[in-house]
Amino acid sequence: MELEFSFKDVPQDVMNEHRNIDLSKNTVIYGNNGRGKTRILTAIDNLHKIASIEFQSKIFNLVEELNLSTLKIDGKDFTELSLLKNKKLESGYLTKYVKSIEFALNDLYIVLRELSGISFVFQELLSRHLDELRLLLQIAESGRGNRRQINNLIKVDRIFRTCSLTLKKLRNDISHGFYSTTNGFADERDVFLYIREALTINEYLLRTLEDAHYRELEENNEKVKSIKVFQKELENSLNRNDTCYISPDTNLDVIMNKIDENIKKNIEKYGFTFFEKEDIVKITRESITNKIKEIQDNIIIANKLLSTGYGGLEILIQSGRIKVKKNSEVIDCEKLSSGEKRIIKLFLSVLFEKANIYLIDEPEVSLSLNFQSKLINDLVYLCERKGSRIILATHAPYVFKDCIANDFERLEL
Repeated sequence: MELEFSFKDVPQDVMNEHRNIDLSKNTVIYGNNGRGKTRILTAIDNLHKIASIEFQSKIFNLVEELNLSTLKIDGKDFTELSLLKNKKLESGYLTKYVKSIEFALNDLYIVLRELSGISFVFQELLSRHLDELRLLLQIAESGRGNRRQINNLIKVDRIFRTCSLTLKKLRNDISHGFYSTTNGFADERDVFLYIREALTINEYLLRTLEDAHYRELEENNEKVKSIKVFQKELENSLNRNDTCYISPDTNLDVIMNKIDENIKKNIEKYGFTFFEKEDIVKITRESITNKIKEIQDNIIIANKLLSTGYGGLEILIQSGRIKVKKNSEVIDCEKLSSGEKRIIKLFLSVLFEKANIYLIDEPEVSLSLNFQSKLINDLVYLCERKGSRIILATHAPYVFKDCIANDFERLEL
């Protein structure tokens, strides 16, 4: 799956393809602060998190929250896939319909203009309707007009119905002498003829709307169906790919407590087997043993990497809890340096969080150059073991070069 991003508050690069990310490949996002690296990782993470929950409405909240001006997924602009915000669905048919009734709109406009010239009162009553007809004629002629005022058939329906009410009011009230023609160019009979002609045209326009609503629904349903098919495919694809977002703010205690809870839960389950039927005990204990072994194997892998030059750090399980050793002595995590915490946090996250894509934001934060020089090779090793990918954001030249040396795709901002 390929994603393309651009941000409203970040200048576009000369080559737009630099903003494309292929989620099936390891990728490094490189650039200065303020260029949108973190927001790209956040967008990818949130896309996967919301894939199965109110996907369509949530994605547009995401676009607004991250200040995205472009979000394309597999080459399709997601703003064009909205059923709720897709203005093209509405306005496309609106233009087609208005063009088809342009002759009637023009006739109605001429008659109303004649009526408005009869007296000042008529002019006041009909000025709004003349303005609205001018807007519709602009849409018919150029396909544009004022989309804020008239952007769907419901608003066109309102225009015709309010015009009909005004004309009927004129027709009913003139016979009681409420409006007089003082300019001498038209008598009462002429006024009635103008009003009757205008009502006849307006009634025709209302009848065309009945068919137009049906045609719009029919046309849009075809588009809606194709959109829903694509959205379903997209949701299924996103659901098949879990993400894990690791930021500089990710809390080491939270990660360790999560592992502790997993250990505790499996130990408790093992204890409950003493009260289960014999045929269930063997299967349950075998499953729990495999899970405990998986935890132990992950700790062994982490220690293998830590032993290669990360300051004598070691991870162990003591009394059912994760502990950290430094230079062979168990140490409180609060006494570790920020760089040491960062390394342990990165390794434990990748080892214990199940994900297809690890989104790692500025892994170099707080790390010495010595740690930075080893980090990318070790993260690639951990992810390759699991068949997972890395999308990594950095502004550190050494980290960027190591990513390129490991055949990462590059996205420079």
